[in-house]
Amino acid sequence: MITLNRLIPLTHDDFFERSDYDRLAERFPAPAVRRAASPEDIAGLNVGRHIDYLGTFLQFIDLDCGSQGYCLTLQITDETGHMQALLWTSSEDRAREVIEQIGDGKEAIVSGAVYEWLLSSGDKRMNIREIDFGRAIPEVVESPISGVIHTIMQIVPAFERVPQPYSGLAVDCIERNWDELLVGVDTESVRHRYHGGILDHLRAVLKVLQFMWNSSGLDSAMVELIKKYQTTLVDEKGTRGYYPISIDHLHQIFTKSRQALEDHSKSTDYLAVSLAAVMIEVGKLSSRVRVRVMESLAYAMRRMVDELVLSQEDADRVLHLVSRGFGNVETARTSDELALYMANYVASAVG
Repeated sequence: MITLNRLIPLTHDDFFERSDYDRLAERFPAPAVRRAASPEDIAGLNVGRHIDYLGTFLQFIDLDCGSQGYCLTLQITDETGHMQALLWTSSEDRAREVIEQIGDGKEAIVSGAVYEWLLSSGDKRMNIREIDFGRAIPEVVESPISGVIHTIMQIVPAFERVPQPYSGLAVDCIERNWDELLVGVDTESVRHRYHGGILDHLRAVLKVLQFMWNSSGLDSAMVELIKKYQTTLVDEKGTRGYYPISIDHLHQIFTKSRQALEDHSKSTDYLAVSLAAVMIEVGKLSSRVRVRVMESLAYAMRRMVDELVLSQEDADRVLHLVSRGFGNVETARTSDELALYMANYVASAVG
C-alpha cells in the first residue's frame, strides 16, 4: 500500500530531539489512555486473527443501514494504537441501544475477527462479534510518546519556522481547539474517519504543501508528485496493487494550475495556503467551531491590516481560501485554491 511517506520521503525536519517532544507535550498534552484491562493489545492483532477477549476503549463513529441490517462503525483504542471496527445488528433499536451504552466513549471487552481493509492496503479492521461492558475492568495506561505528540510534532515545529503572523495564527488556533481536535472525527474523509483523524489529515495536508513549498514552483511540484506516484503503480515484481489516486485526476489538477498561473500571473502563497489549511481542518469540528474560527480570523486579520502587520491583499487571500474550504477542481480559479485542493486530495488518498 502506498503511503504518504513513500510518495514524499521523510526529511531531516521530520525528526526532532526529545527536548522538543517534552516542550510540545507540555503545551499540547496527550490524554491518558483509558481501556479495559486485557492480555491483548491492538498492535499485536494480525489479519485473520479471531480474538475472544480484547480490552479496549470504545467510541462511536457512524451508523448505516445496509443489506445485512444496521452497521455501527466504531473505534477501538488502547495505548498501542487504534482501529476501526464494525458491529452489525438486526434492528435499529438494538443499534441505538449500543450507541447509548457507549456514550462519549466507554471501556469494553470485545470479541471478533481481524481482516484487511481495503484489500492489499495493509490496514486492519475488526468485525465485532460481541461487546461486553459488564466484564470490563477499567484501567488507565501510559500513552506512548509516538502517538498524538508525534502527530503534533509534524505540525507545530514547521509553523514555528515560518514568519509571523502566519505562524502565531496557526499554532494558536490549534492550541485553542486542542481538546476537541484530540477526538475530532474527519467525517469528510475515508482514510481519516476516526477520533483524532482531523489532526492526522492536517499533518498530511501540510506535508504535501511543504513539499510544494520546497519546490521551485507549483507546476514543477505537481509534475514531480505525478512522476513519483507513477513509479509506485507497479512494484519491483511488476505487480499492481491497490492505489487510490487517479493519475488522470492529478493531471487535471496540474493542467488547471498551469492555466491559473497564466491567467492570474500570481505565484502561490504557501504561507496563506498553509494557514488556511489549519483553519479549514479546525472548522471541521462543528458548524459552531467553523463560525468561531472564521470570525476570529477575520477580526485578527483586520487588526493586523490596521496595524500595518499584514497587507489587505494578503489578508483577503487567506480569508478567501478559508471561506472556500478545500473546494473542488472544477470551480478552483487561483493557484492557491488548486494547491490546497491538490494537498487535500493526496492527503485524503494516502496520508
